[in-house]
Amino acid sequence: MLSPHLDYSNLTDLKNALLYVVDHHTDHRWLAEQHHTIIELVHKGVNFERTLPAVVQVMIALKDFVLTQPTYLQREWLRYAYALVSTVRAERCCDGTVEAALAHVVLIWGLHADHRVTGHELDTLHALISQNPCTLPQVLTAFLNVMETWLYRQNLHIETRWAETLLELCQLCQQYTERIDLEIRAYRLLAYLAYYAGDYPKARAHADCAIGLRSLSSLPHLAYQAGLVKVFTYRDEGRFKQAEAALRELDALIPDHKDPPGAALENAGVHFAQDNFERALACNQEALYYTLLMLPMLDPERALGLEACARYGIGLNALWLGRYAEAEAALLHAGTLFMQMQNPYYIANNEYTFALLAAHQHNRSLALGLLRKAYDLTQAITVQAWRERLQKQIRDTQARIERGALGPSLHARTG
Repeated sequence: MLSPHLDYSNLTDLKNALLYVVDHHTDHRWLAEQHHTIIELVHKGVNFERTLPAVVQVMIALKDFVLTQPTYLQREWLRYAYALVSTVRAERCCDGTVEAALAHVVLIWGLHADHRVTGHELDTLHALISQNPCTLPQVLTAFLNVMETWLYRQNLHIETRWAETLLELCQLCQQYTERIDLEIRAYRLLAYLAYYAGDYPKARAHADCAIGLRSLSSLPHLAYQAGLVKVFTYRDEGRFKQAEAALRELDALIPDHKDPPGAALENAGVHFAQDNFERALACNQEALYYTLLMLPMLDPERALGLEACARYGIGLNALWLGRYAEAEAALLHAGTLFMQMQNPYYIANNEYTFALLAAHQHNRSLALGLLRKAYDLTQAITVQAWRERLQKQIRDTQARIERGALGPSLHARTG
């Protein structure tokens, strides 16, 4: 047991107390109760060579517990972890596997705590991991999984420096382990970050880097998904011929990409942007068909996103084609899936589309109420350009409805 009344001046008692924490790391209620005592143990243990390895074990063991704590406590633990990284490097008290596990903890905590990482911390972390390249694949895979989840939910407080450092580490990893798929995933992540930031040339450059590595990877769908970013950028710029050409080129370069739902969704987006609602609807139906067909083979989060977007696209295009019952059913289903995704942009945009549906059916009061709700939901969107764009669409639509411009002539675009 731990006691706040002991000073743990005896190193044996201190080490045993630290190991007791490790043994009880799954009891989160107990850890929360003993939080201040554990911090004191860490403060003391880090000063002695004999207890330093036990402190490292505590940090690694508390990885999941710390993620359940408030952000200010996550940041406090992160400061301790970075200080510990520097001490471990200086003292050489742990083997490479343990050091890599500690680096993993620092990476995960840094992401979840929205930590604005400094150059010194990145250098320290880079040096720690690079000393043990054989352990990089496990650490980097876990790091990529977390970053991609944040990106997927559009919680884009991740700094580009994290991704760029990740790319450096992936390149180092590839030198030692030939895990080229990790490097492609990092380029894909960078491409999406640049796209969300509105830097379309940089997004296309990162996508091209991923495509250039396609022949070295056994997972061609990774490069294909990165290449789709090029299609996004051309579509958003209104360069529809280039978007269609980029998609054709991608299919020719990576014919075995195994991502027919992703390709169908992009075709749908290009057709919708050109007001070709029949073809866009058909492409969304194709995307839904392939998503459900390939469900056992798809990553669960990706499958959820593909199905949600396909159903939303079906609802949106059915709306513009005047097929209101079909539109409502598809949008209701999409809304449920977007809530599961915890994606604030899609949730707000779906609510806005419901407002358009009400307006098309001449239900003024319902449309205005849904617009107000949609506007409130936009506050959670972290991508500034997307938040401001959707807010402007909502304001413009509200103004038109208030002027009496109801029905199908209300051609406010969404998507």
